[in-house]
Amino acid sequence: MARAPLPAAPALLPALVPLASQRPRLWRDVARFLRRKPADPPTRRPRPSFEHEVAEDEFIGWVPTPIRVVRRMLELADIQPGETVYDLGCGDGRILIAAALMYNARCVGIDIDWNRIDDARRRAALLLDRITFQRKNVLKTNLRRADVIIIYLLPSIVAKLMPTLRRLKPGVRIVSHAFALPAVTPRKTVRMKGIDRLHHLFAYRTPLE
Repeated sequence: MARAPLPAAPALLPALVPLASQRPRLWRDVARFLRRKPADPPTRRPRPSFEHEVAEDEFIGWVPTPIRVVRRMLELADIQPGETVYDLGCGDGRILIAAALMYNARCVGIDIDWNRIDDARRRAALLLDRITFQRKNVLKTNLRRADVIIIYLLPSIVAKLMPTLRRLKPGVRIVSHAFALPAVTPRKTVRMKGIDRLHHLFAYRTPLE
């Protein structure tokens, strides 16, 4: 039997947020939504180089987070409806799309690569009233509005980000994929088996100690 077509994002939103008990079933629809390819082709236009903005060893391109890992990261973040979620190094926007659909969060995605920002905006086209994507260096990003911060960055960048994270308001949840925050004990650590490697997740809450 053929599957029914996936509803557009606005049709999903009213059903997704209220009942946490329904999230396992609803997550299947969100996962299908995340796997969809945008209908419109990617924008191809000249973009200024950003190599001068980051050290040579601090940019490794985009490494996509598996969708099942996205789900676990959002669970660890304990997002409440209406909170603001930042994703530093947002890639194609999949984490923020899931956060908006599943938790009714307001979301901000930061990435230095114009190609990733274009891709994220296309994928989240139906949700741009609640998700903003900014082409910016994560080290120059104001995080004072954040309630939740998602990180999948190299340790060298995380180390430079630590002074900013230590100044955050109390109660901000931080979830880091692959690399722990230096000199901080996580509140929870999760290991997930992937297709070709283990995924390590580290959950924190400010103030960082």
